[in-house]
Amino acid sequence: MGGLTPAAFRRPPYLGIGPMSKNCVNAMIYVAYESEVPVMVIPSRRQVDSEQLGGYVEGWSSRELSAYVRSQDPDYLVMLCRDHGGPWQGAAEQRPDLGEAEACAQCMRSFEADIDAGFDLLHIDTSNEGASEAPYDSALRRLADLYGRCVELARQRNRPVRFEVGVETQGADVDEPDRFRSQVDDMLGLLQARGLPRPIFIVAQTGTKVQETRNVGRLTDEKQIANVLDQIAVLAEICHEHRTLLKAHNCDYLPAHLVRRCFQAGVDAINIAPELGVIETRGLVQIMDELELGSAKDEFLATAYESKKWVKWLARDSHASDYEKAIIGGHYVFNKPDTQELMRRVSYELLRRNRQSLQAELQGLISQAIMRYVWAYPPDRESSEHRRIQYR
Repeated sequence: MGGLTPAAFRRPPYLGIGPMSKNCVNAMIYVAYESEVPVMVIPSRRQVDSEQLGGYVEGWSSRELSAYVRSQDPDYLVMLCRDHGGPWQGAAEQRPDLGEAEACAQCMRSFEADIDAGFDLLHIDTSNEGASEAPYDSALRRLADLYGRCVELARQRNRPVRFEVGVETQGADVDEPDRFRSQVDDMLGLLQARGLPRPIFIVAQTGTKVQETRNVGRLTDEKQIANVLDQIAVLAEICHEHRTLLKAHNCDYLPAHLVRRCFQAGVDAINIAPELGVIETRGLVQIMDELELGSAKDEFLATAYESKKWVKWLARDSHASDYEKAIIGGHYVFNKPDTQELMRRVSYELLRRNRQSLQAELQGLISQAIMRYVWAYPPDRESSEHRRIQYR
């Protein structure tokens, strides 16, 4: 496993895609082979984790996700990347009594499983402390400590692992450039002082934030787009001066023209995830409507609503209906036995009507959604200066 060298990271922009389901993973691999856009599969710890810690996507562990991706990706076109690895990021760490030592120990077990599974990149995110945001000094200290431990583990196992770093929770605003420069200097200075390699990506606040089924970041405010893009361009310049790349998270639901303008401003990689889960859920519900499986649809929506997984996505002044909440939470229950049985019934009914399989129909919808971001890939970035960055 593995197979990627530092040279594989020299061709931005990259598209990071959350593995919301097996159908989503298949769709992103298809897109990687149909386009020339570098694709990263970016499981959060809540989605896929070590065998001991678990996750909600297909019941996959890091090892099982890696094995599946590599079985479908013989040319290594997809990079395996941990998203939001770090303390208090996993489902098993959402306890008010969990202290720093245990939270860091659990996240190191997660990172160890990733390294053993052949992940190409680890996002070390130390922004959390319990249910709150970590103090800046604590986040920096934990970042350097965990980074060093991961580097040593990778060295012991002879794994060519690269890194992405971030110490702040993501908000709707955009980083003030002077403040961001100071943070980058702090992070990279601390890593350099410990003799650790530079990260590939640094995460910044880029005015992108997902709530419900829309992007509510400052970048989507028509009156502020130009100013936000100017700020993003400075953030990218700061990263490139430090021989790193700029990663923007929470880019779901952005119109294609804004995605392209982000790339043109210097953003090197973007992440999308919940949008694809919503698209797959809507597709499943639509197919059940077409097949007149009303009772099955109601059962699925009730399961999704009762999961309460939609709560974290709601706006403070939300007017979302129960149906809309169920759509937001639908992908979280795909792997439940009742939902799996329901999907088998839908598949049978589709085939009985001489239609494509359910997997093919849903993968087609997800592929179309991913291609919207691929079409935003800017042709003029091919010759940009930071493509010649050398990582050592």
